[in-house]
Amino acid sequence: MSATPLQALSALILWVQTASESGSAQTFRKDALARLERQIPFDRAIWADASIAASLSLRSAELYNIGQDIRGDFEQAASADPRLPQVLSAAGNAHAYSVRPDDPDLYRALTAKIGVAHFISIAHFDQALGVASGLVLFGAPKRAPFRGADRGFVEAVFPHLMSAWTHCQVTELERNARCNRALPLFSAACQGVMINAAEPEFLSLLQREWPGWVGPHLPGPLIDPDTGSARALHVGDRIVVHSKVAVDTALVIARERSVVDDLTARERSVAQLCAQGFTYKGISARLRLAPATARNHIAAVHRRLGVTRNSEISGLLAMTAPPWPAE
Repeated sequence: MSATPLQALSALILWVQTASESGSAQTFRKDALARLERQIPFDRAIWADASIAASLSLRSAELYNIGQDIRGDFEQAASADPRLPQVLSAAGNAHAYSVRPDDPDLYRALTAKIGVAHFISIAHFDQALGVASGLVLFGAPKRAPFRGADRGFVEAVFPHLMSAWTHCQVTELERNARCNRALPLFSAACQGVMINAAEPEFLSLLQREWPGWVGPHLPGPLIDPDTGSARALHVGDRIVVHSKVAVDTALVIARERSVVDDLTARERSVAQLCAQGFTYKGISARLRLAPATARNHIAAVHRRLGVTRNSEISGLLAMTAPPWPAE
């Protein structure tokens, strides 16, 4: 007995939830589209995030059964698509349509190049960021146009696909993180610089550092002006924030500032050697310091950290270690 549409939807949602916990961010979208193809026959697809300004520019994209060389052509053709404003203005609504003779030449040329004639498009558009996240399914000319039932299925599964995609990226980052819970760390998942999900304690830490801050976008000091995404490291007056990106979602981890963060670069080097068991003579040799200078640095580290023995330094350094190995 074939599955009903509701059973098929339930099975697909269960799969994406499971895959988001244990799957790879590099293959998740491709695998999810292969699953979706079992329910809605299509020939090609694009699942992407794109910046929308004067034209469309892909940020990250899964091109399903489409060569990577088509990426630039797709950006130009999508910008010329007369239906794009309608899709972006109706967040979460799927639109089914076919190529028309009066479509722009650029658009019709691309569809002919990749051999498609029918479409289902759905997207979510963040006007503040100018970023659209969406999915387009393509049908070959030999296929019948997509039906209303196909459009309804895509609308039902789309929010689950997007949520699971974000969760998959964050989960993969957290699997690779060396998080020492002796000093509590709190995380948030960000799309670009917009917070999609966060632990309440994460938001509280940000508000302690910036009392006037209100989301959903990260505070300005956490944004790298060169890349427009979250900074890899920010050391503030009250908190320390690390971030790392997997494909297009950033995991941002915040903790309270520690006395270790007040060490100078030289003092941190001395502290690390102390934690490894080096004596002042060994530190003097390793850092090419006069023995008296090395002893002064050790005394300064003990004073700053409030410890009396080198063995106590190791635990303090571990608590404030970056959540990811240095690249």
